[in-house]
Amino acid sequence: MAKEQSSDARLEELRAEHGELAHVVIGDELYAFRTPQLHEFEDYQSRLRTEKNTGVCFRELAQMCCVTDLAKCKELFKRKPGVAVRIADALGELAGTDIEIKVGKG
Repeated sequence: MAKEQSSDARLEELRAEHGELAHVVIGDELYAFRTPQLHEFEDYQSRLRTEKNTGVCFRELAQMCCVTDLAKCKELFKRKPGVAVRIADALGELAGTDIEIKVGKG
């Protein structure tokens, strides 16, 4: 329980510093990721269209946006490579891909 409170406190510190975050706790380790900047997200979108191995794109976006220990993040992706896909999806949502847009005519 104390470790969980510690992760929550750390997450609040990171939010104060970086704004909105995607995060995951695996075991006792907190991994947190800031919203991608415009150029990072545009590069990611472009690479998704041209890269044969999209897993690389997911992982690199997550690593660029990591605000916790990058070495531990890279090790996580070696152990659980699918996590990068989920994180990239969450980063897309932070970047606005999940915003509902209503179009009116007239």
